[in-house]
Amino acid sequence: MEEFIIKATLEDSEKINLLAFGQTIEDVVDNLVQMDAVKSVEEVIRKRDGASWHLNDTDAISKLRALRNQIKDKVLLKNVLTGAEGL
Repeated sequence: MEEFIIKATLEDSEKINLLAFGQTIEDVVDNLVQMDAVKSVEEVIRKRDGASWHLNDTDAISKLRALRNQIKDKVLLKNVLTGAEGL
């Protein structure tokens, strides 16, 4: 499991740094999508090697939420996001 630091903005416009854990960057972003209090994400940094991902679209989290709500098979989704779909 990897450790990530997330620079995010909450619904009340407070800017925070979150510590998150996940198998992949996709897994971490999916966890953020499920946090209703998170309004936007500026950057995700993997602590192990300092790799970073920037989200330039301030509406990305809400767009991903809308798409995620359309997915019926949550188990398959989680397996794909964590790289366990072939197991």
